Amino acid sequence: MASSIKIFALALVGLVLVVGVLSHTEDERAAWEEFKREFNKSYDREEDQRRMEIFLDNRRFIESQNRATTSFKTGINHLSDLTTDEINKSRTGFRMESTPANLTSEYLFETLLKTLDMTNFTDESDSQRAWYEQLLTQPELDWRDRARVSRVKDQGDCGACWAFATTGALEGILAARGRPILLSEQNLVDCSRRYGNNGCAGGLMDRALSYVRDYGIMSAASYPYTAKDEQCKARRNQIVMRARGSMRLPRGNEALLRVVLALTGPLPVAIDASYRSFHSYKSGVYDERLCKSASKNLNHAVLLVGYGTTENGGDYWILKNSWGRSWGEDGYIRMARNKRNLCGVASYAVLPIV
Repeated sequence: MASSIKIFALALVGLVLVVGVLSHTEDERAAWEEFKREFNKSYDREEDQRRMEIFLDNRRFIESQNRATTSFKTGINHLSDLTTDEINKSRTGFRMESTPANLTSEYLFETLLKTLDMTNFTDESDSQRAWYEQLLTQPELDWRDRARVSRVKDQGDCGACWAFATTGALEGILAARGRPILLSEQNLVDCSRRYGNNGCAGGLMDRALSYVRDYGIMSAASYPYTAKDEQCKARRNQIVMRARGSMRLPRGNEALLRVVLALTGPLPVAIDASYRSFHSYKSGVYDERLCKSASKNLNHAVLLVGYGTTENGGDYWILKNSWGRSWGEDGYIRMARNKRNLCGVASYAVLPIV
C-alpha cells in the first residue's frame, strides 16, 4: 500500500511538471533557454521548472515596470532567476547599527582640513587651493575619470557587500598614491569577526576599517575571494595597506556628503536595496517611489563614486555595486540625489582615515 502511494505521488509530481512546461508559450521557453545560455545556468528538471517560473515572473515585472517608469529602466540580468527574498538574503549584507553618528559638521570639516592639509596654505599651494575649490563648485564629478575607482567585482552568494565597499574606498586612496592595487575582501570576511562583523552573514564598513587600522589588509592576489566564510589566513608580512580609522558622516545630509566626496574620493555608503526594481535595474536615474523614506531600512553597502545632473535637471549619485557588470550600467547605478535622501544614501556614509 505504501509503495503504491509513493508511486502515485511521484506520478503526480511528474504530471505537475509536464503541465507546467506545456502551459508556457514558445516565446517564454525560448527566453528561459536563452537566459540560461547567457548566464551559464544549469538545473535538474524539478529545479529548472521552479527557476523558470521565477524568471518569467521577474520578466513580467520588468515589462510592467518599464511601461510605467520614465526615469529608469529595468532588465534581465544574472539575478533574474532568483526571488526578491533570495537576493536580499544572499546578495546584500549591511547590518545596521542602532547608534547614530556622533559628529557635528564643524568637527567633520575641521578633521577634513587637517587630513587634507588645507589649514596652512602658502603662496606655493595656490594651485592646490584652486583645485579643491573647483571640486567643491563643479556641478558634476566622477572619480572614475580620475582613475580612482577599481574594476567592478561580484560578491556572489555571500553577504559581504560591506567588505567590497570598504576595499573600494581604500583602493581609491591607493590609486591616488600611484599604487593601483586590488585589495582582499576575503581578508575582511575571514578576519574582522572580533570587531563585530559576521563574514558572509553581514557586517559594517567602519568595523572593517577598524580591523585594517589594527592589522592592515592584504592584496586580492595574495588572499583571493572565495565567497564563503573561512578561517583567517592573514599574513603580517604581506600587508599592503593600513588605515588610521574612520568617521561616520552626519546622518541624512546629502549636501555635506557631496562636499566630502569631492574633497576625499570614493566613499562607502549604505542604502536600501531591498526592492525588486533595484535588483533588476538596468539604466537611467533610479527613483523608486517606495524607497523615499527608507533610511531606516538599510541593507546593502555600495561605493559612492560621483554625482551629476541629467539634461532634464535631475540630480543623481553614481554608485558602484558589487553584483558584477551584467547588473545595471556595467555594474553601476545612478540614484536620484536631493530627493529627501532617497533609499537612505546619506544615512550611513563612512570616511576612511589613512
